[in-house]
Amino acid sequence: MRRIKHTAKKTLIWATLLSAIYALIGEILFQIFYYHDDLLNLYVWFIIMLSIFYTLPVVNFFNNRYWYSIFVMLFFYFIFAILFLFIFGELFPITDDNPAGGILLIMIQCINFISIVIGITFGLLINLILHYRSRWLTEDVG
Repeated sequence: MRRIKHTAKKTLIWATLLSAIYALIGEILFQIFYYHDDLLNLYVWFIIMLSIFYTLPVVNFFNNRYWYSIFVMLFFYFIFAILFLFIFGELFPITDDNPAGGILLIMIQCINFISIVIGITFGLLINLILHYRSRWLTEDVG
């Protein structure tokens, strides 16, 4: 019983850490897009690349046993996104003469959140396929 709690706790720690990393990536993307306007035309490629990047940790760290900790990751993503917004706002202030920064921030956070949801969905589907594949192989052998 103690090992199960430790594993669930470890999974929740990974979910919280990944949500902080995902929020940090979103804030870095905002800084990149703010200073390079022409990259915003390539937002579809950013969604594809981020979704693939976000799928890999879900497949590696979230087995079928503790898949509910994904919801913790989505919840803490918003908290860390707001926290990093304040931190990056103090470290890299944006000029006041450009009011489009707020709209750009909302767009980038939406792109990042869509990528996270796609990555989580594909990661859970891959885990489900791998689970049923291993179950099918063990039934086939036995």
